[in-house]
Amino acid sequence: MSSSGDERKPLRRTPIRRKEARRIIEGASELGVEVLLDRFELAEIVEREDRVLLIDRRPVLVMKSTGEIVPHVEAYDGRVRCSRVKVDEGAVPFIKGGADVMAPGVVSFEEFDKGDVVAVVDLKDRVISSGIAMVSSTEMAGVRKGKVIRTVHSVGDAVHKLTDLL
Repeated sequence: MSSSGDERKPLRRTPIRRKEARRIIEGASELGVEVLLDRFELAEIVEREDRVLLIDRRPVLVMKSTGEIVPHVEAYDGRVRCSRVKVDEGAVPFIKGGADVMAPGVVSFEEFDKGDVVAVVDLKDRVISSGIAMVSSTEMAGVRKGKVIRTVHSVGDAVHKLTDLL
């Protein structure tokens, strides 16, 4: 679907119960995401094609229409934590454009399992995307080619632009 089609869909913003927000957060924790919010006043869902969980009016988790849950790229400011994969500067513009992370672009990484959510960061530790590990960190140590992280949400994508409107 083109981004222009997505922009024509109405934006829905709906308050949800704290219990529902905690259920969503628990689902993310099963994928290796630690949400660092003990207390909050307001939980909302903003929705177009995908949904974004807002906690106290700030984006925390992205729930893709495909069922995947990953941290919003702006939530890595201390609201969420997961393993990180650092990539070289040559890979950054492609990943920001939605490309998957390829093994040759990986500079370093923390420990994670296949299927875990990971934050992809540039050489200055700025988060550029959230993705799903296609291999474990143990396997990644020996991989020299091919895709290793499937990008789900990145800086500048439709979800990121959507939350800029809030």
